[in-house]
Amino acid sequence: MFKRMRLPAALLLAMLSAGCGPAPDRQTETPSPAAKTDAPRATPPAAPAAPAAPADTFDGNRAMDVLQARLSADHAYPDLQCLGYVVEDGEDAASPAASAAAAPEAAAPAAIEIAVREKHGNGCPGDPQTEPVRDRFRVERSGSIQWYDVVDGDFVEYAQWRQQQAGGGLP
Repeated sequence: MFKRMRLPAALLLAMLSAGCGPAPDRQTETPSPAAKTDAPRATPPAAPAAPAAPADTFDGNRAMDVLQARLSADHAYPDLQCLGYVVEDGEDAASPAASAAAAPEAAAPAAIEIAVREKHGNGCPGDPQTEPVRDRFRVERSGSIQWYDVVDGDFVEYAQWRQQQAGGGLP
């Protein structure tokens, strides 16, 4: 009885193990350019719909531009070239083009949350297999920026975060 089950069991095991390995090159590559950009960016990315878009369009790319400009101007991090930015809002990170096309302009988010991640490798120290989150920010449509305070578990004003950094500790 067991001899008859060897071949089907072996085939079943082979089929199951074929799908259990890591996906080829997908797990080690970075997310799509819409979900993640490298810092600092000298010029804004050229998007096909950018010229036709209204000036008040607020999306993940615009929020990242606002945050990058502020962090760069304030010299918030000494290693800006080793940082990456990731939009953490589920809808923007999944499919920004589909979301923008399907949703009307009025349904754009009031704020977008962005994670500042460390990039490792290519001249940046650290394990290239990891991208730890250094800080999280919320960029509002008005241009206001808030920092996520892990201790309090809430967002605080950007100015308060800068004051804490300059003072070297908690207020």
